[in-house]
Amino acid sequence: IWAAFGRGKMQVKGADLTNFYDIDELTTFADYRVPQLLRHVGVLRYSTELTAKVDSSSEIPASSMDELYIRAGTVVAVDRLVEAVKTKLQEANPNTSKLNEVHAVLMDWHLWQAGEKLDREGTLKPHHRVRTIFY
Repeated sequence: IWAAFGRGKMQVKGADLTNFYDIDELTTFADYRVPQLLRHVGVLRYSTELTAKVDSSSEIPASSMDELYIRAGTVVAVDRLVEAVKTKLQEANPNTSKLNEVHAVLMDWHLWQAGEKLDREGTLKPHHRVRTIFY
């Protein structure tokens, strides 16, 4: 809802339906594009075995340790990126009021967009493949 309808700017009868007061409590959506991008830029590194599975487009079993490593690693990495951005903002301007505007959902959106652009350019390696209804 947040990304699809204006990232906190959807007004309906005077009510902002996408300005969630607790959006910073949500985490990234560890689907396929964000881990793919994080791997591409070197934030995530897979084992040799997992790299071979992903690069050959082999299906990874749902709920397997491989899937859990990818998804959990993505959540941790995005949370750390959010904290790094907040630290940089704080260092650049100790009186900034923008820290609350940086959260995992926003970071996910930016990373997803960057991944989509690189994918259209054909520069990304394959993403992991898991047959599941949960993402």
